[in-house]
Parts: sequence; structure tokens; C-alpha cells
Amino acid sequence: MSVLARCLVIEFYKQNAAFFGLMFLILFGFVKSQEHIAIGSFLVANPLLLFFLYALWFGYGIKLILFIITSLNHRENQFLEAFYLLPPKIKISAVVLASMMLLVPVIGYSVFLIILSVPRSFYLSILSILISLFILHFLVAIMLMKKLHGLPHEKKFIEVRLLNKLAKPSYVFFIEHLVRNDPVLLVLSKIYTCSMIIGTSALYSTDQFDLRLFNEGILLALVGNAAILHKYIRFYYLELRIIANLPERFITSSLKHLSTFLLLLIPEIIIILRYYPVEAHFFDVFGTEVFGLSAVLLIYGMLIIKQMELSELITRIFWLIVIVTFLILFSVHPLILATLFIFISANIMYFRRYKFEFVEKNQ
Repeated sequence: MSVLARCLVIEFYKQNAAFFGLMFLILFGFVKSQEHIAIGSFLVANPLLLFFLYALWFGYGIKLILFIITSLNHRENQFLEAFYLLPPKIKISAVVLASMMLLVPVIGYSVFLIILSVPRSFYLSILSILISLFILHFLVAIMLMKKLHGLPHEKKFIEVRLLNKLAKPSYVFFIEHLVRNDPVLLVLSKIYTCSMIIGTSALYSTDQFDLRLFNEGILLALVGNAAILHKYIRFYYLELRIIANLPERFITSSLKHLSTFLLLLIPEIIIILRYYPVEAHFFDVFGTEVFGLSAVLLIYGMLIIKQMELSELITRIFWLIVIVTFLILFSVHPLILATLFIFISANIMYFRRYKFEFVEKNQ
């Protein structure tokens, strides 16, 4: 337990210290204790509203799972491969406790809500809180146990035999690689992005449509592909370094990247078209779609400026969201933002495509 606490738990809170510090400042610096109690009482009195809170909890759970997947691949944590040699009781106890420590913010707020529910006899809310907390803890613990048990020579991948018989263009290679080697990351990322888009659209079932809020939801949804883009950089500039260094025209190489990202974003594009909350105006819908794609291109451009860890990328994306949110609040149309993003990312790709080099740090 001490080893897992030092390698995972403490490291997670250190890497996300800025995020937790900002949340602490917002929740306890600007919101008074009476307001916390009022918000909590309102939530437990309306069990259906608790599902919005559970969505935030599971978003936090996805963040934990992505952190676990990334951290256990680091060279300094390779010794944890011997974890499978421990007795089952010790392994289960260590994983359960480590998962609980990673979920301390969620558990703490759950206890707060339960304390508010008991005097009012809101037993349905208490039951739903406990069930959601158990499911979240179970998923994080299972993922941690599975990752600790996965030795390199025992790693399996999904074999799609049909794909082996088809001639594939290079821009499909990464999608196939992702399906074979990281299906969990792909599925969780798409669940998050599509749920965020659907949830943002559902806000307008009883309210007037606001393009600014909708595009803010699109931005928060599509940055959920950051972990996939981080893996794309490694795959393209390390596994496909021969293709990456071919003397191709800038337009040709850019179209390959664009084709890969379009394939990756097919679920989000379909969801936006399906759940667009009002009567579709071509200019707004097209602007929203291009805005989402341009955000992905901009994140890709950020990744080829210099090699960075996923935690550093998340920090940069956080500040990107802050800046873009201000622009959206000032009613800058998404098509204008998309044009700006594409211009910036195209310049980065033009000047950095042959200068960027991915260095494998685990070797």
C-alpha cells in the first residue's frame, strides 16, 4: 500500500495540484458554508439532479483511469510488474485502498451529502449516492488491478482479421492501432465526448438556445480526445517515423493528418448533427463542426511544438479553455475561432513537421 501510495496517489495529487488548488479557491474562497449546505440540500432533495453530479464524478474517474494507464507505463514504475507475485488478499487490499485514496474528493463530498440526507430521511438519494460511489470505486480498482497485472510479454490486442486483408492508406494506421491496443481509452474518450455534447444539447429542452454555451460544451467535449492525440504523436513520430520523414508536400501531409482526425471524430460529428438543439442553420452548424475539428488540430499543433507528458498537455489545455471561453463569452462566432485555430495550427505544422522529434524516454 505504501508503494502504491508513493507511486500513484501522491504523484496524482502532485501533478494536479494546480487544478485542486483552483477548485479549493472557488469552492471555499467564494462560496460560503451556508451556500454549500443549500446546494447540497437541493441536490439530495431532487434525486434526478444527482445524476448531473454523478456525471462529474465519472468524468473524474476517467481522469483517474487515464492517469493510471499513463503512469504505469513510465520507466520508473516498471518494478510494479512484480505486483502479480503478491498474495491475492494483499493485492486486493492494496488496490482497494489506493483507489479510495485517489477518490478522496468524491468520497468526501458523498459523505457531506449523506449527512445532509439522513435528518431529512432522503433514503433514495442516500442509496443512489452509495451505488454510484461503489460503481466508480469498482471501475477504478478493476482498471488499476488489470493494469498492474498486465506484463509486457502478456499484453494482448484485439485482432480484426478483416482489417488484415484490406489495403489501408496511412491515415488509417493509427485508428487501427488504437482499436487493437487501446480500446478502453478509445471507448471511454468517446463516451465522455458524446455524453458531454448530448448533455449540453439537453439544456435547451426548456431554455432558449444560446450558441455561446453550446460551443463551450463542444470545446469541453472535444478536448476529451487529448489523451488519444498524445498517443497519436508517439505513434506517428516513433512507430511511423519513416512515413513522417518522407519528403512530402505540406498540403499532402496535412491532408493525411486531417483525414485521421476526421475518422477519429466521426462519433462527435454525428452526435452534433443528431442532437443540435434548434432548427439547423447551416452557417451555425458548419461553424460548430469546423470549430470542434480546429480545436483538435490546435491541440495537435501544441504537441509538436515540443515533446511533453500528458499532465503538461492537460495544464496547457486548461489555459486554452480559459482563453477561448472569454472569446466565446464575447460572442465571437465559432467559424471565426475555427479560422484562427486552423491558421495557428497550420503554421505550427509547417515549421515544425520536420523539426519535431519524439524521443522514447523509457529506453
